[in-house]
Amino acid sequence: MNMRKIIFAGCAAVSLLPLVGCNSSDDPELLATHLCDTYNLFTPILGSKASFATQSKYRFDLNATAMTATAECQNLTFDGAVHTLSIPMVKMKLLRFPGNMDYAEFSSATGILDGTDGAVGGFQCVFSGLFYPIPEPVRIPTVNGQTAYRPFVIAQYRVGSMYDVATFPTDATYRGITSTSFEYKGQQQTYKTKAGSYRVVMNPGTLKADVVLYNVKFAEQSPALVLVLKDLDVKFERNAYSISGMNVNPRQVEGNNLTENDSFPFESFKLSTTTADLATISIEYTVRNKAMEEGIGNGVKVYYKGSFAGSYVNNPDDPFNPDTSVE
Repeated sequence: MNMRKIIFAGCAAVSLLPLVGCNSSDDPELLATHLCDTYNLFTPILGSKASFATQSKYRFDLNATAMTATAECQNLTFDGAVHTLSIPMVKMKLLRFPGNMDYAEFSSATGILDGTDGAVGGFQCVFSGLFYPIPEPVRIPTVNGQTAYRPFVIAQYRVGSMYDVATFPTDATYRGITSTSFEYKGQQQTYKTKAGSYRVVMNPGTLKADVVLYNVKFAEQSPALVLVLKDLDVKFERNAYSISGMNVNPRQVEGNNLTENDSFPFESFKLSTTTADLATISIEYTVRNKAMEEGIGNGVKVYYKGSFAGSYVNNPDDPFNPDTSVE
């Protein structure tokens, strides 16, 4: 699997450092500090207030010798104020995989908010280096994304009786299974594949997103295309978010520009998160094949009905290998 290393390569971080411990032993401790920018989805626990998202930076101090972790956030913003969150030292589980791929997780039943112990509950956190890298071309004209990913932080917790909180990235690439069906010459044909990636680049401030479909095929005999869906609508929902658009002409990369491809218009596109940690999505879309319609020439419209299910990180408890065939 083509994935990257996690934990001690940092998100804007200090790399793994061998430091002398505080005890009388001369054995070094393996320490790392991570400063991670991410977004938080706030879902009100009570009432009819809408969900919303704000940006913040988390600091994580990890000790791979003692297998412990602490966490804090100095700029957790909600209800018009900036708050401080702190998770005191807890035990950490670190899983290491071939190829120096790491996965770490820790949790705490309670945490501290603005100095009040117990004001945070159910804190769960994963650092995952088991993510899918950005395919080529990494740089897409007019898509303001990253050039490379660093380990992702996936955290969930509750703020008092006010909010459920979950972190999410604004740039991530999803792998999984794409299924399509279409009717041709009176026969229903289906196609299922693990090939292809879906990259989501979101701007929570403008509630817009671009989705890049890398090497996606709508049928077995179709070419593998790189398509860009621009300026889709983002909606924050209860413990979830969605990205959608109607009647969108995809664009393709030509040099330093994007040009419209009106041969495959997306009459509908809907992406939804499907798990509370916001790491897994489903996509449903309907695409016309105008080129095939012109070849048939009888005025009949040809539609692809597509769906996708996948994640931007791999789960060690339920591993997925995108490079094997679909069973």
